[in-house]
Amino acid sequence: MPFFIQLDDAAKSLNVAPEELVAFEKRGWISVTYFPDTGIPYLKGHQQYRAKFILALRDRFRLSAEQISKVLANQNPPYSLAEVPELLKRLDVEL
Repeated sequence: MPFFIQLDDAAKSLNVAPEELVAFEKRGWISVTYFPDTGIPYLKGHQQYRAKFILALRDRFRLSAEQISKVLANQNPPYSLAEVPELLKRLDVEL
């Protein structure tokens, strides 16, 4: 059984507003699960991990949404921030 965390709790642990995680879902970067009996949004544990990586790309590397999408399309878990500069260089993306 996968680990689930309520979206609001995941946002708190990541120090972001829940709306940011919803925006990540709209961009196709993470997947939010809505339980049919309650309608409450949840993240699977690996989606929270992915959101944490996305936030690091945005905040630490100052990547744009387009650049983040390129990194996510070309890197699989386990994600490595150390590999990001080389990956961006290979993809011909300016930092």
